Amino acid sequence: MAVHTKILRTKQSLRNALWQLIGLMDINDITVSQICSEAGINRTTFYKYYSLPFDILKEFVDEMCEQVLTHIRKKNDTNTEIDIYAIMLDLCRFYYSNKQVMKIYLDYNRTLLPIIQNILAEDLGISLEAPSLNYFIAGGVTAIIFQWSLNEYPQLPEDVAELLTKYICQLTGAF
Repeated sequence: MAVHTKILRTKQSLRNALWQLIGLMDINDITVSQICSEAGINRTTFYKYYSLPFDILKEFVDEMCEQVLTHIRKKNDTNTEIDIYAIMLDLCRFYYSNKQVMKIYLDYNRTLLPIIQNILAEDLGISLEAPSLNYFIAGGVTAIIFQWSLNEYPQLPEDVAELLTKYICQLTGAF
């Protein structure tokens, strides 16, 4: 148990150091040495958990996505349009409430597709008969959220979720 706590503390220190440095410079310009210096951790420890500074950000985004997925799984059964709206709303609120982190992630990584496909494949797969339609919808949802992000989130999450729900329902013809 103590080893696990130490690992979590170390990773949190590295994450905090990255956030500090991101406030001062572009993530592409941040070095492992700078992160380690800021965190008070040696490079060997950094490389024990990560390969690049971006890996810290990716791990954080992956953890946030998993939290959203867990939340969605608990409350939605995707049998109705209301449930699809609830999923889309959770997804949009996630991106909106984490827009600074997501901007950096998108600037560096340029893809949301695997994240959104995971959400849709798991949570809408039951109600969609053709898996290819599921991927088509995931691509569309990804494009809309990506564009929303690029435009710096001018609409509220509720409005984007409503639009996404409308498109999903039209494409599936299920509701």
